[in-house]
Amino acid sequence: QALLLPRIVSAGDVYDLSAVLVAAESGTHVAEVRVVAEGRKDVLLHGIDDLARRVRRGLGESVQSIAKADIPVTAMTTSSWEALRLLGQGQEAWDHGQYRDAEGFLELALEKDPRFASARGTLGLLQIQFLGEIEKGRDNLRRALADSGPLPERERLMIRAVNLQFVDQDSDAALEQYRIVCEMYPDLMQPWNNRGRILMALHRYEESARMFEQAAKRAPRSSVPLSNLYYLHVNKMRRPDLAERDARRLIALSDGIANYHAMLGWSLVAQQRYREAVAPLERAVDIDQSHP
Repeated sequence: QALLLPRIVSAGDVYDLSAVLVAAESGTHVAEVRVVAEGRKDVLLHGIDDLARRVRRGLGESVQSIAKADIPVTAMTTSSWEALRLLGQGQEAWDHGQYRDAEGFLELALEKDPRFASARGTLGLLQIQFLGEIEKGRDNLRRALADSGPLPERERLMIRAVNLQFVDQDSDAALEQYRIVCEMYPDLMQPWNNRGRILMALHRYEESARMFEQAAKRAPRSSVPLSNLYYLHVNKMRRPDLAERDARRLIALSDGIANYHAMLGWSLVAQQRYREAVAPLERAVDIDQSHP
């Protein structure tokens, strides 16, 4: 029935935080709640929490209910703006296939806040899935799970699921956990993608491809599900024609990634379209002279 639109505006060291309630059908403003924070640090330590409480009271939630479920935003995320920024940079680098850069950003985020469970869980997954650092990744996933208590439900459920998948290596339990997350939060890319990874390992390739496509629909700017589709089609299903389509979708996302052009070239070679393969392979070397 309504949308809640948040905003933070600064004037020197004073920050004005507001939340406007807008009627979804008419677009009219129903109500506005405002608080003022003195200094950037105070926005995280007090301002956002104060704004949230006022909004909840305005929407009719009881004082007792608010007190029972009043978790500080710094406990659910981090008390460090810098750590939050570095997490965002790490996720963006991962989306563009720059895995070592992503690892560096995430490690820096954890230097700023070692209890930042979202950053640690993201780092653990990156290390296991794309960097071959299995034991380091598992250790980070265990630590993220131990610190996941205050997290929002969807993040807590995802950290539990990835621990089932990569630490406990219980595929059946992980598939069920991801299915639950997909039902509860159908717009999240990660649970669909991870279901695809498990199904691929179980040789259920058609089901796996459907999961990766669902993931790609939910995150159309992410390279992760498309890369998984490519390797599924090339290595498991022996369908280089479909892999060619995946590689072209990746290039459309980011033309400056050498590996995407190499992937296209290889898919053409696998179809014995050798002359066509030359151009993308040359393009990969132009972008990265040391590309293997």
